[in-house]
Amino acid sequence: MSENPFSPPVRDHFDAGVHALTQGRTDDATTHLTAVARQGTHRDRLMLADFLIAARDTRQN
Repeated sequence: MSENPFSPPVRDHFDAGVHALTQGRTDDATTHLTAVARQGTHRDRLMLADFLIAARDTRQN
């Protein structure tokens, strides 16, 4: 697994959110990924947006 590029304050939230998504726990994923959006830097929010768009595109295919 590659190193998490998110800033330290939100790194654990992103990892927990992705883990929750892979297990189908959407409420938990929403909580953690919202924390990334609220507490992260502008760069963190852009990376989160890219991740969510990619996840949506993958799910639609």
